[in-house]
Amino acid sequence: MKTRRTLFALLFFLIYLTNLYGQRGPAWKGRIEIEEDVKAIINPMEPLYGELELELVEDMSIGTDKDVNCLFYRIRDVDVDTDGFIYVLDSGNNRIQVFNNMGKYLRTIGKEGQGPGEFNAPVRLQIDDETGHIFVTDRSRRILIFDKEGKYIDISNLSWHQVME
Repeated sequence: MKTRRTLFALLFFLIYLTNLYGQRGPAWKGRIEIEEDVKAIINPMEPLYGELELELVEDMSIGTDKDVNCLFYRIRDVDVDTDGFIYVLDSGNNRIQVFNNMGKYLRTIGKEGQGPGEFNAPVRLQIDDETGHIFVTDRSRRILIFDKEGKYIDISNLSWHQVME
């Protein structure tokens, strides 16, 4: 056991030394010029590590540009429930758009207004994994609660214990 610990300690020490004295990256090719007490950093035109190439692969797509249910204006929050449903809080359109895990539109929750189940510029979305309740805060500092199907829950006559069930 002691031998094993000693070997691990030696191995980590060698890794540390290799990183400390190992290969250094390419040297910076720029220069610093001082003219009339103004310091200017002159960088070369070519990148230090060469041209970067990124390859993006689409994982999932939600809707098309012709489907109004998939056109957003000021997305403020996104959450996913335990079933994999995607909830997009669209603050500019005062709504929550719900999609399945394949990106297919399911339903809209809420609309603009100040009444029950209506939003005034919603800013935050939170889904309770245990109850499935959807909690939304808006610019009016209200907290609105919806069930998993998007039905507004009026908590004015309920106790906090009943809301959390």
